[in-house]
Amino acid sequence: MYYDDFLGVYVVCDGMGGHASGQVASDIAIRTIVHSLKTGDPPPAAGRTAGRGDEGGQRGGVPALAHRSAVPRHGHHAVGLRFEENVVHVCHCGDSRAYLLRNGMFQQLTRDHSLRNLYQDRPDLVGTLGPRRRT
Repeated sequence: MYYDDFLGVYVVCDGMGGHASGQVASDIAIRTIVHSLKTGDPPPAAGRTAGRGDEGGQRGGVPALAHRSAVPRHGHHAVGLRFEENVVHVCHCGDSRAYLLRNGMFQQLTRDHSLRNLYQDRPDLVGTLGPRRRT
């Protein structure tokens, strides 16, 4: 989880791949998001650091996404909000959801990124993606 009241940014990442792998995936995602928000730059390429000196109190820049090979089969789901004047930006990936609470009622704002929802939207893709069935 990451929040910065000054920037109006709130992010939650839920790791996948077991406890240790999921934690690494969540940490990498948070660092990448924070780096992009604070610098306006995309994250560094794999195997590199963002060599801009002392950013956010971290000498030598933000560590790159080099952990991927060390921790196989990990990933994350994420949801984030950014408040900017009278606008709220909502972003998400996977099945982490954002909800609006108004007058005591929850309204789901996001839709899961799932194979089921993709097939619902694009029936022409049914059977072309995902695990193959053995015949």
